[in-house]
Amino acid sequence: MPQEHYVKWLWTLSVVLAVIALSVFDLNPHAARGAVERVSGMPWADIPSTGTPSTGTPTTGTTEARDARRPLGASDLHVRRGSTDDDQMRGGPRHGTVRQLRRANGWVRALAVYRRLPCRGIASLKVAFADATDPVVRQNLIFLAVIFLPREESHAWLRSLFGPGDYEDAQTALYFDGAEADFGRTVSRADVHRLVDTIKEHEALGREGTAEARAILRSYRAIEVLDHRPYFKLTPIASGLDWPEREHDPAVKRRLIEAWLTVYPGHPGSDDMAMRRGRLEPDPYRAAVWASRAAVLPDQDVTDGAIRDLLELANEKLTLEQLHRLAYEQEGNRTLLSYVRLRRFATTFGFEVAVREAEEFARDAPDSTIGRAWHGALTPRAETIDAYSYIRPPGNQERLDPPREPLGLDVKRLARQLAQWHKVVSLERELRTANRARRAQLLYDLAAMHYHDRDLVWPVFLRHGLNASSMAPRDAFAVVRALELFDLLEREHPDYPRLDKVVFSKAMLLKRLLDHKPAPRDGPDVTFKSVAEAFQDCAVRFPDSTLADDAARAAAYWRSRR
Repeated sequence: MPQEHYVKWLWTLSVVLAVIALSVFDLNPHAARGAVERVSGMPWADIPSTGTPSTGTPTTGTTEARDARRPLGASDLHVRRGSTDDDQMRGGPRHGTVRQLRRANGWVRALAVYRRLPCRGIASLKVAFADATDPVVRQNLIFLAVIFLPREESHAWLRSLFGPGDYEDAQTALYFDGAEADFGRTVSRADVHRLVDTIKEHEALGREGTAEARAILRSYRAIEVLDHRPYFKLTPIASGLDWPEREHDPAVKRRLIEAWLTVYPGHPGSDDMAMRRGRLEPDPYRAAVWASRAAVLPDQDVTDGAIRDLLELANEKLTLEQLHRLAYEQEGNRTLLSYVRLRRFATTFGFEVAVREAEEFARDAPDSTIGRAWHGALTPRAETIDAYSYIRPPGNQERLDPPREPLGLDVKRLARQLAQWHKVVSLERELRTANRARRAQLLYDLAAMHYHDRDLVWPVFLRHGLNASSMAPRDAFAVVRALELFDLLEREHPDYPRLDKVVFSKAMLLKRLLDHKPAPRDGPDVTFKSVAEAFQDCAVRFPDSTLADDAARAAAYWRSRR
């Protein structure tokens, strides 16, 4: 046998033995392929099959089929020395991949085929683009370039494209990659108000292969260029292709998101984009405007997140004047913002001021949720008022059209809350002129209302999951106020008959403040030691009380928590 045939057979045998050994030890395909490449000195794709050593004819299917099954590895980026990527596509072992790319109108399919290209340079995409006739395929190639190639390669090519549809795609890709481009005047005439909720629906839209489908899909590709991550989180898994990281300056990103929202009104992704725009906004009022908009834009899959952002800003960052402006300058969330404003009045200036504001609001808007609750609170049959709730219509398509008030208020609970505010105001007015004995009882009753009645300031939202997130740190108001009233009662009336209960209640309130996260700004500094001392004070001062044993055990427990 000639020496060259002997060397070839020996080399092939070493490859086969390496594959068998690695499979026996159950190594993953990436490690196996890498080891074979090290043994053979050649990339995996160029290793001939073991079927016929002289010709490399495979016995288990074509090279293209084998490439489709194997995972992506480092050898996919290999370029033979002295050759161009065009040479490899036309004459290399995987030139059929380019033919697949010319037919890949689904976006995930295009990504999967692109993953298997022997060389992912701009020339590969140019060759595929030159022969592609499907408008969505041409779009996919344009956006593959801008997402996966360096800007110096992709931008020059994109600026040379002027064909129908190509120009709009190229200018959109350039604009959302941070370059100067003619995006504002290439407004899509397609019906983007169409729910494309899954990868499967997205791929089906791409397979339509029409100019309208191309225009709709352009809006999704723009978001992906802006974020440099896929619109659907499972896209990298479905395609097997990881996305490169690239980030915009926050100021640039704010401008790009606003431009996208202007060009694509009614898009199912507009709520996501508006919420992200708000989270990039340093000014609290403008951030609240964006959060409020996001809550009432299609397709409602981030409504709760937008409402949480809005409540956090409305409760803690905005002034009362800004809250009023926000409620009347925006189309949505007017009742919610007006209610937040009422609670802010109650916890900042007292219930008397809040009741006056509620009365004025009910007079101006008697048919509103607050107006109905106000009139119910002033009548003896408040319990007959039905709770308002928004029921989403059946069918995914209806999810595109959110209500103007996505977070409803429970009218029945709100009517009871307003009635309790009236009661507090009445007791506080009587307290100003009461004699000593009556004053002690009024102080105790007021403190007990703040201590026991959680609904006194607790929000009455119908979606209970949002209640807790809207409270911190304002839910400590009732606890701190009850503690102040019990302190006043103890100082002014040391002979009060139920003083043991007053002292024990103070210790319980301190314990509640200790559990509160974050700690209230206006409350006392509370520690394990101060809670233990409060319970110990009750046990020592009132040894004959029915609460003495409980107070002593609580004191011992909190001392052990040091």
